[in-house]
Amino acid sequence: MQQHNPYSPPTAEAIDLPPSEVVRRPFAVWLLVGVLLAFAILWVGATIRSIGLIVGHADRVFLVVPFVLRLLILAAILFMMIDAFRRGSWGRWGGVVLIGLLLIFSLLPRDEPHYVDEAQRVGQWIGKFLMLPALLVWWGYAFAFSAKARRYFSSE
Repeated sequence: MQQHNPYSPPTAEAIDLPPSEVVRRPFAVWLLVGVLLAFAILWVGATIRSIGLIVGHADRVFLVVPFVLRLLILAAILFMMIDAFRRGSWGRWGGVVLIGLLLIFSLLPRDEPHYVDEAQRVGQWIGKFLMLPALLVWWGYAFAFSAKARRYFSSE
C-alpha cells in the first residue's frame, strides 16, 4: 500500500504556447524605448554641437577623444533601444541598469531651492524621496521582472 504525501506538489503539465501566439510588448518596454529615443535625440544634438567645436579648433587633436566617446555612447543607447524592442537580453538588463541609474541620480543632492513655507519643502521631499523612487522601482519591476515582462523577453 502506497501512502500519499499531502505536502508534495501536485503534478502539472507544461503548457506550451503555440509559436503564432506572441506576447504583446509591455507598456514599460514602450516607456523605456521612448526615454531612450529622447536621450538619443538629445545626445545627437550635443554631438552636433561638439562637431562645431572640433571644426573651430582643428589644431587641438585631444577634442576628438570626447567626440568618439559621444559616438560610442550614442551607439550604446541605440543598441539598447533596438535590443529591448526586439526582446533581447542585452536590452532587458541594460534597461534595468538605466532605470537604476535614473533612480540613483534622482536621489543625489541638488541645489536646494528656497521655499516659502514648510509645506512646500515637505511636498518636495515626499516627491523626491518617496514618489519618484517608488515609480522608478515599479518601472524596473514591470520592465524586467514581472510575469508579462518575463514572457515577453523569453518569447522569440
